[in-house]
Amino acid sequence: MRNQQDVQSLLQPLHASLTRVVMGAWDDWRKVAPQIGRRFARTPANVIYERMIARAIPEFESLPSMHITNGRQTVHFVYQDAVRFRFKKGDENGLSRNYPTQTALAFNDQNCDLFGAPSISRIDIVYQLDGLATRVTDIAVVARHESNVLWSYSIIAAESQPAEVIAFTPKVSSPVESLVRPRVQLPEQEKSEGESS
Repeated sequence: MRNQQDVQSLLQPLHASLTRVVMGAWDDWRKVAPQIGRRFARTPANVIYERMIARAIPEFESLPSMHITNGRQTVHFVYQDAVRFRFKKGDENGLSRNYPTQTALAFNDQNCDLFGAPSISRIDIVYQLDGLATRVTDIAVVARHESNVLWSYSIIAAESQPAEVIAFTPKVSSPVESLVRPRVQLPEQEKSEGESS
């Protein structure tokens, strides 16, 4: 299993594409949610997963270093013969919740040579939602072994740039300027005051 620094460096050129896939799928769900509803708790995750795959295939299929494989109820992306990843919804710890099929259990077991390529690390690209499931709070790369997170990093944090700081110098007036205001005289007042003196 590769360490976080190696995988992050390897995937860095894909960060923008991975973000587009996830956020595009989230927007797709928000557009159709009023029409299809969410009778079952799994509905949003199922729709978002379908849309992530629908967006990811055209996003990545032209990359010569990417191999896309279709499995049973899933699609995997193998990048540079080094990393195999899949898209998932993650909980607050970044762990995906899979129905415990033998294949799902084997994918999460880094000691299992599931695909006959032990040198290829298996990771999840997960999106995380806020407590009310109203927005995506993070997109993370997660390496796990069984039910434990080995390491993870946030794609959003990795790609965010520090905000531009704009210098602002407030005008500071002296105490006298803030308290004393010159009297404004109208022309008629000036004339009448001049005649009376």
